Amino acid sequence: MRWFAVAAAFIIMPYYLWQPQVLWPPVAWGSVFAAINLLQIARIYAERRPVVLRPEEQELYDLSFSSLRPREFLSLAMIGK
Repeated sequence: MRWFAVAAAFIIMPYYLWQPQVLWPPVAWGSVFAAINLLQIARIYAERRPVVLRPEEQELYDLSFSSLRPREFLSLAMIGK
């Protein structure tokens, strides 16, 4: 859905820019919303990357924390340091 919002913002920009008097507020707001959506898309992709645990973290995860997802365990381990 975010990709559609970004595409829609970029598709409608020429309409606002080609008016006899350029409509700057919709251009500005469309740019802001497109940037926010692009940042959120990047964040979502970063969260979906596979988690790689170091050998000692993997051993601890296998022994005690297998009920958590690896990403949750990694964030917990980072807090513990």
